[in-house]
Amino acid sequence: METHAINGTVVKIKQQYPHLRCFSKLHITKRDFSIAWLILSDLATYLLLYLVAIQLYRLIFERSLDPQRYFIFLAFIPIFILLFAIAGLYPGVGITPPQELRLLTLITTAAMFLLATFLFLFQEGQIYSRGLFLLYWAITIIILPLSRLVARRVGLALNTWGDSVVIVGYGPRGRAFRDILQKNRLIGMIPVLIIDQDSPQPVTFSEDHNLPVLHPAELEKDPLLLNALGVVNAVIVPTEIDQAFQHRLVDDQTFGLQRVILLSELGWVGGDVVTTVDFQGVLGLEVERNLLKKRNILIKRAFDISLVFLFSPVLALIMMLVGLLIKLDSDGPIFYRQKRLGFMGHDIYVWKFRSMVSNADEIFANYLDENPAYRAEWEESHKLKNDPRVTRMGKLLRKTSLDELPQLWNVIKGEMSLIGPRPIVQDEVKYYGQTYLVFQQALPGVTGLWQISGRNDVDYDSRVRLDEYYIRHWSHWLDIYILLRTAWVVVRGKGAY
Repeated sequence: METHAINGTVVKIKQQYPHLRCFSKLHITKRDFSIAWLILSDLATYLLLYLVAIQLYRLIFERSLDPQRYFIFLAFIPIFILLFAIAGLYPGVGITPPQELRLLTLITTAAMFLLATFLFLFQEGQIYSRGLFLLYWAITIIILPLSRLVARRVGLALNTWGDSVVIVGYGPRGRAFRDILQKNRLIGMIPVLIIDQDSPQPVTFSEDHNLPVLHPAELEKDPLLLNALGVVNAVIVPTEIDQAFQHRLVDDQTFGLQRVILLSELGWVGGDVVTTVDFQGVLGLEVERNLLKKRNILIKRAFDISLVFLFSPVLALIMMLVGLLIKLDSDGPIFYRQKRLGFMGHDIYVWKFRSMVSNADEIFANYLDENPAYRAEWEESHKLKNDPRVTRMGKLLRKTSLDELPQLWNVIKGEMSLIGPRPIVQDEVKYYGQTYLVFQQALPGVTGLWQISGRNDVDYDSRVRLDEYYIRHWSHWLDIYILLRTAWVVVRGKGAY
């Protein structure tokens, strides 16, 4: 009788959510299918890039090159896949983009070095073109991360990539975590089930988040219920679930879970900045603040200056053209400067291309007086979607973020960095609370995490959290990722006004 009741719960959930049936009948988890999907994507990418590299090299450098001589590249593709698997890149769920970028670059470089060493040892290296090796390596480290991004997006649409996860504990933090996963689906952890000790038994279907909600008693009755639904991963909110039940999930294998994650109460803790310290059985977390270390500050400064001067000829031409268009579009100066808070709260003047009319302050004051709703929007985010001060050219500049280019002068002067927390005005300090103590110790950036995470569409609390995350989690790979994402965000123009 009890078994019949539990089976009825499983059937009821599967009827409401048919996608949960996809893999349980075949005894294959969503994770297994995701691994296969991403492996196929990488194999196809490596094969395609091999063909592209051969044709490009023949077209540009050596028309007489024999493609058959380089079939050894194809023989080494399984080595790439094996190294990716060892590094934990399959199915690539829960890996941050900077971590993935770092691993892909290092492993691809190591595999190419291994191939070159293999050919040298067998005295075959002299018949292969070094230029082709370099070309294949270069396009691989650029295109492979992009192809994996496409594979994820397509896989999510086809339900062939991602890891089904149950969220255990459904108070404020559990709900907030669910929102994060649903808004950032490229993380790959797809919430399909909620376990809430305050929910009615045996199962409910909530309309606000479109997920089934189980009471913990249902798992106590049938520990294999999650397996019957094809769910083998759990994220536990320790403060929002009974401790005895939590310990059973973590320590008892009868529930069939393969992966159990406990959410930390420190929201910014994670990634490469946290290492475990074992005090003879007592677990400690060592937390670093990467961007506040002098060595990292010097390295980051060298990176900024190198990039600015490397691209200065192209940037100078673009800025000259933009300045001319601004002058033709409206009366007034080409540049505009605004007082912001820099390192340790010192005032700096941030330079931009002028995107507003000359009498902007007068127009703005009258506009806010006549439109209380816009005053509330301004006070909340210090931005207006329909700002009456912006010129025609200004709209284009803001859409493309070209108005930020003069801030390169601030970078050269050492007042700003290419990537960093957003520069704020004095009135915004109140939104940062205790975070401002950390925030003020880093140079503000021309671009940063909040710009690539929705720009002006991101609420203020999220901006503060992103700035703190960047300071604590800074790495060279995170900066490279932000630069690449900035280019994509600028092209899309979403959230810019």
